[in-house]
Amino acid sequence: MEKGESIPEEKETIEKNISSLYKECENFISSDECTQNLRNELEKSIPDCLTVLRKWKNDLENSDHGIVIAGETSAGKSTLINKLFGKQLFRGRNNESTSTICKLRNSERIRVITTDMRGQREETDFTDKCNLETKEGVKMLRNFLKDLTDLTSSEKSATFNSVEVEFPIPFLRGNMILVDTPGIGGSGNVTDKLIEYLPNALLFIFVINAGSAGGMQNDRVSILE
Repeated sequence: MEKGESIPEEKETIEKNISSLYKECENFISSDECTQNLRNELEKSIPDCLTVLRKWKNDLENSDHGIVIAGETSAGKSTLINKLFGKQLFRGRNNESTSTICKLRNSERIRVITTDMRGQREETDFTDKCNLETKEGVKMLRNFLKDLTDLTSSEKSATFNSVEVEFPIPFLRGNMILVDTPGIGGSGNVTDKLIEYLPNALLFIFVINAGSAGGMQNDRVSILE
């Protein structure tokens, strides 16, 4: 460690170097320089090695402390989040709608960042276009998010691994984020996204529809186990 460099700064430097190394390995395996024989040997040692490398890289870069909101399909998770923020950012529906992991974090800027299944990220900045203190500004952001997170509006939404929404949220400090998740009991690939993300939860809020006859189904409780 260089003189004057703090432990957190040293840790960040090491993490960046390791992340860069993962990325270089990923690029090499995907390139023409990597022979088929070498790929076959890698697959024997680490099945689906490219996916594993990407997961390691994402896990290393993910320092978020997530408050995860989960529950059955149509239980009202998105409606609860709207109540917490006092803004109608997500469309509440009676059928399966949330298609992907949606992370909400505190930021001075207003941005939406999508990550697809290959790990490719795309950012849209609304800071100078959208005033979330007005109904028009909230509607603009809600309509944009609709096609990214709502199965009933766009099939494209199912192609995203996650959608991050950043705007001023005073009660979320530091690396704390609020996470909306696909409903348990919905379509298979959507439920898989939820199961994959659950181990990242720091805190967990489970929403139950009290109006469901007979309560929550046993096969859906077993997913949490």
